[in-house]
Amino acid sequence: VFTAQWQAPIPIPAIMSTASILTALSSLYGLSLTASGHVSTYLRAEVAAQGFRVLVLLSSISLTLEQVVALLSLAYLFEAAMSQRALRLAFGLDSMALFRQVWRSFALIPFSVAGPALSVWVSRHFGYADTQRLSVLAISFVLAFGGWMVGVRLLGHPMRSELNRIWMKLSRSHS
Repeated sequence: VFTAQWQAPIPIPAIMSTASILTALSSLYGLSLTASGHVSTYLRAEVAAQGFRVLVLLSSISLTLEQVVALLSLAYLFEAAMSQRALRLAFGLDSMALFRQVWRSFALIPFSVAGPALSVWVSRHFGYADTQRLSVLAISFVLAFGGWMVGVRLLGHPMRSELNRIWMKLSRSHS
């Protein structure tokens, strides 16, 4: 899908995507801490995480882009560690307890990624013209959504009941 100019920095999106997956557990921790009155705990965690991120970005003065992005993945991990520490201090919630509650969401990742990965592999293996890139992207989207739906069903994800409710409403409105 990417043109030749993106071939060298391909590790950059891969690193950032992986880091984003790792920090997904902590995406709502700030709202949770603020809503429950633990603002100082939240601010301390964020100051530490953002301070580390600033130090990493300052390293760009002497490091290459690829090295800075690799260090940014460490900053993501540090941010996740700080958020988990804040959650443990405020609520007594450890990382494993949180992961036990959300493992199904992480298990959806392979279901969502398999179709687009296959689509890109097939397009590269059999060759495609520049005009077909949008088609590969559209097919990848459909396959990602389909894979996600299959994963929700097979894993018994909590979203399954919501999807069933939407399906029932849609089927009633068409009958």
